[in-house]
Amino acid sequence: MSKLSRLWSSLHGRRNKPSAKASVLLGLLVAGCGSGAFADPLPWRDSGGEPIVLKRMGSFMVGGAVVTTPGDFTPMSPTPAGQTLSGDHAYVQFEIPRGANRNSMLMWGSLVKTPWETTPDGRDGFEQIFLRQNWSVFLADRPRMGEAARTTVGATITPTAGEQGFFIQFRLGLCAAGSPPVQCNLYRGSKFPPGPTALDQFNRWLTQSVGPGDPALTLNDLLAIVDKIGPTVLVTHSASSLSGYQAAMQNPNIKAIIGLESTGVPCPSDHPFPPVVGNFGTTTCTPVDPALFRNLAKIPILMEFGDNIPSGPSNYFGLDFWYRMHAIDLEFKKAVNAMGGHVTLLELTQRGIKGNTHFAFTDVNNVQVAGLIQDYLDAQGLAR
Repeated sequence: MSKLSRLWSSLHGRRNKPSAKASVLLGLLVAGCGSGAFADPLPWRDSGGEPIVLKRMGSFMVGGAVVTTPGDFTPMSPTPAGQTLSGDHAYVQFEIPRGANRNSMLMWGSLVKTPWETTPDGRDGFEQIFLRQNWSVFLADRPRMGEAARTTVGATITPTAGEQGFFIQFRLGLCAAGSPPVQCNLYRGSKFPPGPTALDQFNRWLTQSVGPGDPALTLNDLLAIVDKIGPTVLVTHSASSLSGYQAAMQNPNIKAIIGLESTGVPCPSDHPFPPVVGNFGTTTCTPVDPALFRNLAKIPILMEFGDNIPSGPSNYFGLDFWYRMHAIDLEFKKAVNAMGGHVTLLELTQRGIKGNTHFAFTDVNNVQVAGLIQDYLDAQGLAR
């Protein structure tokens, strides 16, 4: 059992029974959740953990492109003519602790890197949790987003309301139909941090891209990161998952993948998975060279899913989406393992862990989820 698992067990006692102190804390956290109401969150606070001692920290840009505007440069009265524009790179922030593991951990997310750094209610994010387990942690902003928001291709950015739809799609809970203000309630027993302040922080993570999405660019930047940092465990989430699997097919420096609720998977072009049909669309895999796909059988892959994923098509668009994504991911697992691969499914509900959202790594039990991941990496011999 990892130190993280022991920490979570100590907070909750044997058989996951909370101590008196933990019960008071959890009572504050989940007050009102049983009825679906929000409670006020705990104040922004220190995690109370041991100090993190770093050997080095910093950041860098990697990948991207340089474009040149035709014409002659005039230094006395410059115009774009003859000048260059460097953009489309990824931004990477890193922290290396003393006594670091031989493999690093690269967190490649679906949004900006903020959800790795902290939780909506101010607790330690996966960044700090895994630093305390002696991982060198690299956090990346994908091209044209966050601190990598410098694009060589223009786009029209149209502000669009959609936070209540995301509340449902990210499986925090359900919202009632009707005129504003729309009433949204957490699922009973939800592990999302309760309170309006936490939800406000969460909504502000939904950062828009400053340029058009480009899967080839995204993959090339990820490959450039891995080339630079060397052997690493790649942690993906949601929309970043497909590029993660594609990178692992090409770069042996990716020693394992932790796929948190993947929303895109590859498949061998000669044997694509059957499409998954829901009430709001059809989900398919992305065909790739069969020889490359077989490389995924060479590394351990852990696929995590939380709660409230329907087992069939849903009348809610956001939940129908998760029925389809979960089903296609199971096809991916079956295909890789049929070739002698090592894909392990971590269904939190099957471990008796209920209420986790699409963002289990920021939910109130993120230490417990991290402990399961650490246990898995320990068992694979990757956490030494």
